Amino acid sequence: MAGNSTHPGRSVTSKLSAILLVLCDGGEHTLTEIAGSTNLPTSTTHRLILQMLAWRLIERSEDRGYRISFA
Repeated sequence: MAGNSTHPGRSVTSKLSAILLVLCDGGEHTLTEIAGSTNLPTSTTHRLILQMLAWRLIERSEDRGYRISFA
């Protein structure tokens, strides 16, 4: 399987898009919820979330959830 995914050949772009689509509902989600909703391993989800935090695409709440950043 390519890229540590449950779907062979899944691109990084498709993984990032899947995470963003989960977060687009306007709510907050935990790392585990995001990983489960996207069918990605938790470690992959965490790595991609850290990159999206650095790019300020998403933000982490005080409750340790993640949401889309509007800053």
